[in-house]
Amino acid sequence: MLSSLRKMFAAPRPAAYHRRWPRILMSEPARVTERNAQSQAALLEQICAGGARVKLSKRLAPGTTIGIAFKTSAGERTYDLHAIVVHANKEERGFSWRCGVCFVDTDPTETQRLSAFVDAERTRRQHGVAMSRV
Repeated sequence: MLSSLRKMFAAPRPAAYHRRWPRILMSEPARVTERNAQSQAALLEQICAGGARVKLSKRLAPGTTIGIAFKTSAGERTYDLHAIVVHANKEERGFSWRCGVCFVDTDPTETQRLSAFVDAERTRRQHGVAMSRV
């Protein structure tokens, strides 16, 4: 009886982390290209091995296939991946759109490389080690 009262009045448990891949926040330039369209500048705001969140000046419709090119850090090779837009939300203030994208047809090596970068960057941020910017 006591346990049922506790369940009734206790604060709910926090939800378990529901993402497949851990994400990190970023602020890196990127290029987004729609099929049969010119590329446009974007800002990579979040990244994980399975997708990203990009900030653009133009709305991309959910379901649109895009190409996205970016670097995760100075001196590293440029990623050039294909993705599908999952959602697009307009900023409350300003003229930008934030789009969540899911990487598709990604080589397993690229997925592992992104995952290793995210893990290393999370560790670096937890321990406060400066990242070299050359």
